[in-house]
Amino acid sequence: MFQFVINQASLKGIIDAMKAIVDEDIKLHVDENGFRIEAVDPSNVGMVFLQAKSSAFDAWKASPMELALNIRSLENYTDIKDVPVSVSLDEETHKLKISQGKTKYSMSLIDPEVIKQGPRIPKLDMPCVVVMAGTDLQEAVRSANKVSDHVILEQNEDKFVIFAKGDIDSAKVEFLLSELTGVKQGISRALFSLDYLTDMSKVIAKNGSVTIESGVDYPARLSFCIGNDISVQYLLAPRIEQDE
Repeated sequence: MFQFVINQASLKGIIDAMKAIVDEDIKLHVDENGFRIEAVDPSNVGMVFLQAKSSAFDAWKASPMELALNIRSLENYTDIKDVPVSVSLDEETHKLKISQGKTKYSMSLIDPEVIKQGPRIPKLDMPCVVVMAGTDLQEAVRSANKVSDHVILEQNEDKFVIFAKGDIDSAKVEFLLSELTGVKQGISRALFSLDYLTDMSKVIAKNGSVTIESGVDYPARLSFCIGNDISVQYLLAPRIEQDE
């Protein structure tokens, strides 16, 4: 059994969060408590871990199973704003039945075995943590994009810094730790691709605050929630070389 009802805004939030890393086929691990998705981009640079609790849905009934689907198809079939989305699995045809208002679709699923196995959430003891508004992160990333295609995330004793340096120009945005919340003081510095961070920050900015965990040449972990019952973690691998 697999069926649920969810508001369109929450479903779009889930889809957008996934598309920042993968924009084609995804695998859902489903049980009576909700579902989770674990995916890595083709270059193995960005990972996403999403957990949607059953309480995030207006209605939820499911048995343990794995389902694989094309995320762009799901997006196309659920694009009517402010209209709840109803989804159920047809056991005979093994297709999803999707309804939004008077519009109904039958959507083919994919064999889960052909989908690349998702990554396990790595256990990393990050030495540095800050919590900031997602909009502040997005604005800092926008500034960095004006001068370079990569950015340094750095934390020291009193500041969290987002710094980008191009061939001739540079951009720096500084946040005093005393003005942030959830701070774990330490030293961190690593270089990251702005292609990935830009897509991530656009999604994060729509969903309130973000927790950023970092270290010296560590991956960056960015965690946030969509509403109260959908949690998302992005893990972004650092670039090996740091351009000074």
